[in-house]
Amino acid sequence: MAFIYRVRALLYTVMALAFAAILLSACTAQIGNVDDKGLQPHLTVDLLIPEKLKVNETNPFRVEVKQGGEPVEAEEVTFELWPEGKPDHTVSIQGTRIGDGLYGFDYSIPENGLYILKSRVISGKLEVFPAKRFAIGEEAVLQLASLEQHIDQENPSPSHSADGHHHH
Repeated sequence: MAFIYRVRALLYTVMALAFAAILLSACTAQIGNVDDKGLQPHLTVDLLIPEKLKVNETNPFRVEVKQGGEPVEAEEVTFELWPEGKPDHTVSIQGTRIGDGLYGFDYSIPENGLYILKSRVISGKLEVFPAKRFAIGEEAVLQLASLEQHIDQENPSPSHSADGHHHH
């Protein structure tokens, strides 16, 4: 009788191990879709704002879309632009494809001030919403510098930089 219990216990153990192996294999990540650090590639989206913006002249605004360091095609790229503190003045613009992984629009900004540019990029199942502040005019540049200083004081972090902000 003890022999039957041992066989039954062994059988249950083998079945439990087989079941665990099936469960674990179903949860394994697809190794082919990871980078050298074992992470799945993500979208890198960089908003490109011209160094020299001019009021009442057409200015090019661009977004560069990459995955794993390579340009990728996006299914949808839209932009929103509005004056700082005036979200009710938002202008929505559909981005057009300019080149491999490069999308954009041209726009004439009506007056000096602080502005926010936000983009929505969809590629496959990934979606990214980068945004940047920028300034046009001397007074707005001073406002932006003051705002950045205030943000730096609230969030002292060695990784925080003003690279994403443009002064014009």
